[in-house]
Amino acid sequence: MSPAQQIRHTLQAYESADASFAQSAKKLPPVGWKGALYALKRAGIEFFLELGFDAAAKLTYYTVLTFAPALLAIYSIATLMLAGYTEDLNRLTEDFIRSYIPAEYAEPIRNVISTIIGSATGGLVALTIGIVFALISSSAYTRAFSRTANSIYGVSEGRTLIRYHLLMVAITLQLLIGTVVLLIAIIVNDQLVITIVEPVARPLGIESTTRQVIDFCISVWSWLRWPVIIVMSMILIGSLYYFTPNVRMRKFRWLSTGSALAIISSLIIGKALQLYLFNFAASNPYGAMGAVIALMTALWSINVVVVFGFKLDAEVERMRQLRAGLPSERYIQLPPRATAAAEGEQKIHQNLEKQAAEFRTEEEL
Repeated sequence: MSPAQQIRHTLQAYESADASFAQSAKKLPPVGWKGALYALKRAGIEFFLELGFDAAAKLTYYTVLTFAPALLAIYSIATLMLAGYTEDLNRLTEDFIRSYIPAEYAEPIRNVISTIIGSATGGLVALTIGIVFALISSSAYTRAFSRTANSIYGVSEGRTLIRYHLLMVAITLQLLIGTVVLLIAIIVNDQLVITIVEPVARPLGIESTTRQVIDFCISVWSWLRWPVIIVMSMILIGSLYYFTPNVRMRKFRWLSTGSALAIISSLIIGKALQLYLFNFAASNPYGAMGAVIALMTALWSINVVVVFGFKLDAEVERMRQLRAGLPSERYIQLPPRATAAAEGEQKIHQNLEKQAAEFRTEEEL
């Protein structure tokens, strides 16, 4: 669909009674197993025909482009969340590297992280300013995903420039805070908890009891860690799916078919990358370059499943609307969140076409 067609569809959908009904409907019929198979088939076919793999490649580029500012923002946010525990934060970072990075790559990774987070040192004001600039830079990925999401629904961006950028920064902040919580959940240990709780327990004379409680909680957490991480990841993906497109969804889904597929597939891809780095990277004839290629392939694969998950959710919504009798064969009947930017873009296209027509008129004369 061309940009001009997307703009026309966006403005028409805004006035559509069917779109308004679909958005306001509390409940739509379930898709059924035949509908589910059709939704999966259509998602796969259109993902291929609409160059979904290319869209994932673009998102991979923005993933790499925003790596440094995102890492800086994550470290700065973690520093604010764990204020007064900088040494413990550094130890957690070291534990993460030791647990998830092969020994031959550990030192270069340490150097990269040290270089990036070195600018995160300073007082509260400096950290806050650093977070703001890092958020603006790292929101490039969120904006790129928003454009991809709009193209999947066949709509143009209608939110004004200021509103759009503020929203993308807010979503990025949410994703980064969620990432910090996920990383802490992955590498938290009894030593960190004791360091935080002990100053409170010591004056009360309950250190022994506190340690017993902490040991019990850590043992329970070892069982709950990954289920909690998966649920939190689905919430973050759900936020990305819900807020980025210029489409007024019926409701926020904490768990959807697409987000579940994206999270589970991403975990499998991450585990495969880890197995490769720990077991095969050392024998690879390309050396460190082979590890970089493997990392880029993994990032691209993760973006593929994230985009496909969004597309699958869109097709499930289409099928539910079809079951309700809505004419959603071509366009999913959901209204855009806003149309101001689309109207402005339409005027620009009309002016360009008018100017182009003047050249043809001059030639005829």
